[in-house]
Amino acid sequence: MCFEKMFYEVKNLSCMVDVAPMHFGPMIKGAVTKMLVEKVQWSWIDHEAIEGFAVHAYVPDIGSYDLTKGKIDEDTGSVQFNVKYNAIVMRPQEHDVFDALVTGIEQTGVVCQYGPLYVFVPYSCLGDFKEYDAAGQWRQEEPDADGVTESIRLGSVIRVKATQVKKTTKGMDVFGTIEGDACGLIADPIDE
Repeated sequence: MCFEKMFYEVKNLSCMVDVAPMHFGPMIKGAVTKMLVEKVQWSWIDHEAIEGFAVHAYVPDIGSYDLTKGKIDEDTGSVQFNVKYNAIVMRPQEHDVFDALVTGIEQTGVVCQYGPLYVFVPYSCLGDFKEYDAAGQWRQEEPDADGVTESIRLGSVIRVKATQVKKTTKGMDVFGTIEGDACGLIADPIDE
Protein backbone atom coordinates (compact mmCIF):
# COMPACT_ATOMS: atom_id res chain seq x y z
CA MET A 1 0.00 0.00 0.00
CA CYS A 2 1.30 3.44 -0.89
CA PHE A 3 1.77 5.67 2.15
CA GLU A 4 -0.05 8.54 0.41
CA LYS A 5 -3.22 6.43 0.33
CA MET A 6 -3.29 5.42 4.00
CA PHE A 7 -6.60 5.94 5.77
CA TYR A 8 -4.85 7.31 8.88
CA GLU A 9 -1.59 9.23 9.05
CA VAL A 10 0.40 10.84 11.85
CA LYS A 11 1.34 14.38 10.89
CA ASN A 12 3.48 17.06 12.54
CA LEU A 13 1.51 20.32 12.50
CA SER A 14 1.38 23.70 14.18
CA CYS A 15 -1.48 25.89 15.32
CA MET A 16 -1.89 29.37 16.75
CA VAL A 17 -3.50 29.28 20.21
CA ASP A 18 -4.83 32.42 21.95
CA VAL A 19 -4.30 32.34 25.71
CA ALA A 20 -6.24 34.69 27.99
CA PRO A 21 -4.38 36.31 30.92
CA MET A 22 -6.30 34.20 33.46
CA HIS A 23 -4.32 31.15 32.24
CA PHE A 24 -0.89 32.73 32.83
CA GLY A 25 1.12 31.13 35.58
CA PRO A 26 2.63 27.75 36.43
CA MET A 27 -0.18 25.78 34.72
CA ILE A 28 0.02 27.62 31.38
CA LYS A 29 1.41 24.69 29.37
CA GLY A 30 -1.44 22.46 30.48
CA ALA A 31 -3.97 25.17 29.58
CA VAL A 32 -2.37 25.70 26.16
CA THR A 33 -2.40 21.96 25.46
CA LYS A 34 -6.07 21.70 26.46
CA MET A 35 -6.99 24.67 24.24
CA LEU A 36 -5.04 23.19 21.33
CA VAL A 37 -6.79 19.83 21.58
CA GLU A 38 -10.22 21.49 21.85
CA LYS A 39 -9.46 23.63 18.79
CA VAL A 40 -8.09 20.98 16.43
CA GLN A 41 -9.44 17.58 17.47
CA TRP A 42 -12.25 16.41 15.13
CA SER A 43 -11.67 19.45 12.92
CA TRP A 44 -11.00 19.62 9.20
CA ILE A 45 -7.35 20.27 8.32
CA ASP A 46 -6.41 21.80 4.98
CA HIS A 47 -2.77 22.69 5.56
CA GLU A 48 -0.26 22.56 2.69
CA ALA A 49 -0.35 18.96 1.39
CA ILE A 50 -2.47 17.66 4.28
CA GLU A 51 -6.20 17.24 3.88
CA GLY A 52 -8.26 15.30 6.37
CA PHE A 53 -9.89 15.26 9.76
CA ALA A 54 -7.75 15.49 12.90
CA VAL A 55 -9.06 12.48 14.78
CA HIS A 56 -6.68 12.85 17.71
CA ALA A 57 -4.28 15.69 18.50
CA TYR A 58 -1.50 15.58 21.05
CA VAL A 59 1.64 17.46 22.04
CA PRO A 60 4.41 14.84 22.05
CA ASP A 61 6.41 16.35 24.92
CA ILE A 62 4.68 18.96 27.03
CA GLY A 63 8.01 20.55 27.96
CA SER A 64 9.29 20.65 24.39
CA TYR A 65 7.64 23.81 23.19
CA ASP A 66 8.74 27.29 24.14
CA LEU A 67 6.05 29.65 25.40
CA THR A 68 8.41 32.58 25.83
CA LYS A 69 7.83 33.73 22.26
CA GLY A 70 4.24 34.84 21.82
CA LYS A 71 2.44 37.78 20.29
CA ILE A 72 0.56 40.03 22.72
CA ASP A 73 -2.85 41.42 21.78
CA GLU A 74 -2.71 44.91 23.29
CA ASP A 75 -6.50 45.26 23.41
CA THR A 76 -7.28 42.06 25.35
CA GLY A 77 -3.96 41.19 27.00
CA SER A 78 -4.11 37.68 25.58
CA VAL A 79 -1.06 36.08 24.03
CA GLN A 80 -0.99 34.08 20.80
CA PHE A 81 1.42 31.12 20.75
CA ASN A 82 2.40 28.94 17.81
CA VAL A 83 2.23 25.38 19.18
CA LYS A 84 3.68 22.39 17.34
CA TYR A 85 1.77 19.15 17.78
CA ASN A 86 1.17 15.74 16.26
CA ALA A 87 -2.19 14.68 14.93
CA ILE A 88 -3.64 11.43 13.71
CA VAL A 89 -5.29 12.56 10.50
CA MET A 90 -8.05 10.57 8.81
CA ARG A 91 -7.88 10.79 5.02
CA PRO A 92 -10.64 8.72 3.49
CA GLN A 93 -10.07 7.47 -0.04
CA GLU A 94 -12.32 5.78 -2.57
CA HIS A 95 -12.65 2.04 -1.91
CA ASP A 96 -11.97 2.38 1.87
CA VAL A 97 -14.31 0.15 3.90
CA PHE A 98 -15.47 1.00 7.44
CA ASP A 99 -18.29 0.34 9.89
CA ALA A 100 -20.53 3.37 10.35
CA LEU A 101 -23.47 4.29 12.57
CA VAL A 102 -26.72 5.17 10.77
CA THR A 103 -27.68 8.71 11.83
CA GLY A 104 -30.28 9.54 9.21
CA ILE A 105 -32.84 7.69 7.10
CA GLU A 106 -34.34 9.37 4.06
CA GLN A 107 -36.28 8.26 1.00
CA THR A 108 -33.20 9.10 -1.04
CA GLY A 109 -30.87 6.94 1.05
CA VAL A 110 -29.05 6.58 4.36
CA VAL A 111 -26.71 8.97 6.19
CA CYS A 112 -24.14 7.32 8.44
CA GLN A 113 -21.24 8.51 10.55
CA TYR A 114 -17.74 7.18 11.09
CA GLY A 115 -15.91 9.42 13.57
CA PRO A 116 -16.10 12.97 12.20
CA LEU A 117 -16.97 11.70 8.72
CA TYR A 118 -20.52 11.62 7.37
CA VAL A 119 -21.25 9.27 4.49
CA PHE A 120 -24.32 9.23 2.26
CA VAL A 121 -25.43 5.90 0.80
CA PRO A 122 -28.02 6.53 -1.95
CA TYR A 123 -30.98 4.15 -2.21
CA SER A 124 -29.55 2.70 -5.42
CA CYS A 125 -26.52 1.47 -3.44
CA LEU A 126 -28.41 -0.16 -0.53
CA GLY A 127 -28.13 -3.68 -1.95
CA ASP A 128 -31.07 -5.89 -0.89
CA PHE A 129 -32.68 -3.04 1.09
CA LYS A 130 -35.06 -1.77 -1.58
CA GLU A 131 -38.24 -0.87 0.32
CA TYR A 132 -38.61 2.39 2.24
CA ASP A 133 -41.50 2.07 4.66
CA ALA A 134 -43.71 4.42 6.69
CA ALA A 135 -41.64 3.75 9.84
CA GLY A 136 -38.68 5.47 8.18
CA GLN A 137 -36.50 2.44 7.54
CA TRP A 138 -35.14 0.55 4.55
CA ARG A 139 -36.27 -3.10 4.43
CA GLN A 140 -35.17 -6.09 2.42
CA GLU A 141 -37.58 -7.01 -0.38
CA GLU A 142 -37.31 -10.72 0.37
CA PRO A 143 -36.69 -12.51 3.70
CA ASP A 144 -33.28 -14.15 4.10
CA ALA A 145 -32.75 -17.94 4.28
CA ASP A 146 -34.01 -17.97 7.90
CA GLY A 147 -37.23 -16.17 6.94
CA VAL A 148 -36.12 -12.90 8.58
CA THR A 149 -36.64 -9.56 6.84
CA GLU A 150 -33.91 -7.23 8.05
CA SER A 151 -34.09 -3.45 8.01
CA ILE A 152 -31.74 -0.50 8.24
CA ARG A 153 -32.93 2.09 10.74
CA LEU A 154 -31.54 4.79 13.01
CA GLY A 155 -28.80 3.34 15.20
CA SER A 156 -28.01 0.43 12.89
CA VAL A 157 -24.37 -0.24 12.06
CA ILE A 158 -23.55 -0.81 8.41
CA ARG A 159 -20.30 -1.69 6.67
CA VAL A 160 -19.80 0.90 3.93
CA LYS A 161 -17.41 1.10 1.02
CA ALA A 162 -16.54 4.64 -0.07
CA THR A 163 -17.33 5.09 -3.75
CA GLN A 164 -16.72 8.81 -4.13
CA VAL A 165 -14.74 11.30 -2.01
CA LYS A 166 -15.00 14.99 -2.88
CA LYS A 167 -13.19 17.86 -1.20
CA THR A 168 -15.45 20.77 -0.23
CA THR A 169 -14.76 24.09 1.45
CA LYS A 170 -15.73 22.65 4.86
CA GLY A 171 -14.32 19.15 4.57
CA MET A 172 -15.33 16.21 2.44
CA ASP A 173 -18.45 14.80 0.86
CA VAL A 174 -18.30 11.03 0.90
CA PHE A 175 -20.69 8.72 -0.93
CA GLY A 176 -20.75 5.00 -0.36
CA THR A 177 -22.34 1.65 -1.03
CA ILE A 178 -23.26 -1.38 1.05
CA GLU A 179 -23.20 -3.64 -1.99
CA GLY A 180 -20.28 -6.02 -2.37
CA ASP A 181 -18.25 -8.47 -0.33
CA ALA A 182 -18.54 -8.10 3.46
CA CYS A 183 -20.57 -4.87 3.17
CA GLY A 184 -24.10 -4.44 4.47
CA LEU A 185 -25.98 -4.46 7.74
CA ILE A 186 -23.65 -5.37 10.62
CA ALA A 187 -25.75 -4.74 13.73
CA ASP A 188 -29.21 -3.60 14.73
CA PRO A 189 -29.65 -0.58 17.03
CA ILE A 190 -28.30 -1.19 20.54
CA ASP A 191 -31.64 -0.50 22.31
CA GLU A 192 -33.14 -3.71 20.89
